[in-house]
Amino acid sequence: MTLRSRFAFTIGGVVIVILALFAMAFLLMEDRHINAQQEKIQQTQVDHLAHACVQARINHDEVALLKLFKDMQRAPGFVEAMCLDGKGRVTLHSALGRVGERPAGEIPSELRKSVVSVGNKSLWAYDAPAKNGGIPGGARVVFDPAPGQTDVRKALWGTLRRLGAAAVAILILVFLLSWATAKTLTDPIHRLAVGARQIGLGDWDTRVQTDAPGELRTLAQEFNAMSEKLGALDRLKDQFVHAVSHDLRNPLGAIMASAKMLRNDKVPEGSKTLIEVIETGVTRLSAMVNNILDVACLQERTLTYTFQPFRLEPMLRELTRLYEPLALETNKTVRIDLPGNLSEVNADEEKVFRIFLNLLANAMKFTRPGDSITLAARALSSGWVECRVTDTGPGIAADRMETLFAPFHSKKGVTSTDIKNKQGSGLGLSLVKALVEGHGGQIRVESAPGLGASFIFTLPGSQR
Repeated sequence: MTLRSRFAFTIGGVVIVILALFAMAFLLMEDRHINAQQEKIQQTQVDHLAHACVQARINHDEVALLKLFKDMQRAPGFVEAMCLDGKGRVTLHSALGRVGERPAGEIPSELRKSVVSVGNKSLWAYDAPAKNGGIPGGARVVFDPAPGQTDVRKALWGTLRRLGAAAVAILILVFLLSWATAKTLTDPIHRLAVGARQIGLGDWDTRVQTDAPGELRTLAQEFNAMSEKLGALDRLKDQFVHAVSHDLRNPLGAIMASAKMLRNDKVPEGSKTLIEVIETGVTRLSAMVNNILDVACLQERTLTYTFQPFRLEPMLRELTRLYEPLALETNKTVRIDLPGNLSEVNADEEKVFRIFLNLLANAMKFTRPGDSITLAARALSSGWVECRVTDTGPGIAADRMETLFAPFHSKKGVTSTDIKNKQGSGLGLSLVKALVEGHGGQIRVESAPGLGASFIFTLPGSQR
């Protein structure tokens, strides 16, 4: 069964249940109302008869009373009616043959209804008092409820037939409306399914119509936005592969050239510097490969941390030693600013090394000759350690701050053309943010165009 048919039949079934419950409730209330009206009419008749009986005794006129008896005999279910004196004796009966009987005992002080058994029937007996001119008396009228109930059932059956006709008309209308509504819902869903199939085949330019109602229009718009983003991500993927291959080619070329010189029979006196260049290049290559692997682990949520206390100073000095040849070559300064009593951090040492390495590599890449880079840290009163990587480079443009830590975005929106051409793969800062947050810390950046940049992040201290 199609979704359209299922929707229509489901709505129709719900409407049938609602109509059935409504009909039952309506018929029940109608039954109660008709019975209440019937009982009210009977009570009014006996009350009127009671006053007429006393008035007839006062006026000694029974002709009008006999006419009243005759009129009451036309009422549905009428059995008998009688006038009673103050002691409950029959003074006049609708059958004219039971005068002087005492069927009711004392006359009640107010109108009452009781059930009396005659043979195998249960009859309704109404007793009503009356007192005119100080003469006590009353009346009794007995009704058989069976004929009245027959009339009630006839009235209810007529009501039920009218409700049934209205229900059929409503069901037909509801079915048609639900079928039309389902069509307006399923057609956009069908278009989305076709579009999704095209996306699955790699057609990133697929778009669907957005003329659907309500939330389906929003869904179609989101589908089109998703398709556009997927196309952009596919293009970014190609750009990323190109950027990574370009970034890998430069350090590999330096390593290859240095290795050829070391294999030469005439080893130059600066061989130590060449070895340091190789070491720096290998470190950068390892960091790039590790970044790619860690991004995959983060996506699969399999990245683990090993927390242990260690000091930051040896790590930072190792980093400056690795980048010293590149700093000399590019006329830049890398320095460390640590207080002598800095406490240990309780973190994953290898991942903290990667955080500083990525930030330092970015700072080296985007600063100009003559700029300086500072690696600093200080203890906070909260037990955390605040770390900073600050440079005096061209700074970060304001429109790049929002996407700074997004994957595949470059670190800085610098204005210098030669610096802008050094954009990397864009994984470094996104991974730095993930690694800092993996330690429970936070990272932020303070920068303005022309005023350098400072990346500030927190790590848990060993005393925390």
